[in-house]
Amino acid sequence: MLVPALSNIKFNNIAKTKLTARTPLTFKGEADSFVKAPKAKEENEFIVWANKKNIAEVIKKSLQNPENKIGKGFYNCAYKIEGNDNFIFRVSNFSKQNLDFTSIEIKDTEDKELKVNIGQQVAEITLKSGDKNLPAMRIEVLKKQTGKSLGVPPPEVFNDDYGNLKTGELAYDDISKKEQYFKSLELLSKMPLEAYEKLIDTIQKAGERGLLLDYYNSNNILLDKKNQSINVIDMDNRLGKPDWGNVLYALTNIVYFNSVYNMTFNPKEETVKASELTVEIINKFIQAMQNKHVKFNKTNYTFQFQNFLESIPAKIFCKSFSPEGEWAKFEQLGIA
Repeated sequence: MLVPALSNIKFNNIAKTKLTARTPLTFKGEADSFVKAPKAKEENEFIVWANKKNIAEVIKKSLQNPENKIGKGFYNCAYKIEGNDNFIFRVSNFSKQNLDFTSIEIKDTEDKELKVNIGQQVAEITLKSGDKNLPAMRIEVLKKQTGKSLGVPPPEVFNDDYGNLKTGELAYDDISKKEQYFKSLELLSKMPLEAYEKLIDTIQKAGERGLLLDYYNSNNILLDKKNQSINVIDMDNRLGKPDWGNVLYALTNIVYFNSVYNMTFNPKEETVKASELTVEIINKFIQAMQNKHVKFNKTNYTFQFQNFLESIPAKIFCKSFSPEGEWAKFEQLGIA
């Protein structure tokens, strides 16, 4: 997931807006009148809401209030939307232009055939740059997803291009990140089997629409304690079928285990606890795979799943310290 340095973005004076009746929707600061856009066959919930608001003020307040920042990733930052709890804004970390609110365009990008919530884009807002030499700024409107991030993002999120820790970031094995990691493992390990099965259903339905899980960052999986569900966000629009090895790689946040708990200086009890919780997560996910009749791809799996197979929890679950033994275990379970 997500968080640009929006201190770099300046907001010009906001003019009063007018919604013109054309597609895509366009807000202009030329008059006080308000005209509804033509009704589509299936209305876009966000655009219907935006029609009734001064969207320029909404954008400004949402992006300028630091309390609205809800997550960060490699490329983007996500923000709560002032006055709307059903959607969020996503903005590029590299947006640095002054913003001109005299013309705001909103485009309906919702896939009406996608019947699950994966935090997908439903609209796109374009704001002209106040600097004619800079491109327009694009704001994605996404469905809000419930839950807290599963794990600690990979080191690349916290490090610069030279592998050095970015200013203001905490070390990868900092105690606060360890605490977050353990809380996530404990919550996920206690999730009911039905939550894992629903996760598989969601990923399959998204895959039918050409969307695959971005498995590299475990923060693309959210844990909803209240509803006892495992949710996903930031799925990629690309060809292919769901790769269940990659899903398990992300679900176990095995990159953090391999980076921190394979180190000899960590207390033994910490490593044992992390391993036990991870094995329980593996066990539940594989039960769900059996119930949903999906399998690992033995002939074409990724480098990330190879890292999973080399991890202590995977070897403990399979009761084997060789790749051949692990695959034999998966075949015995009917998932390879």
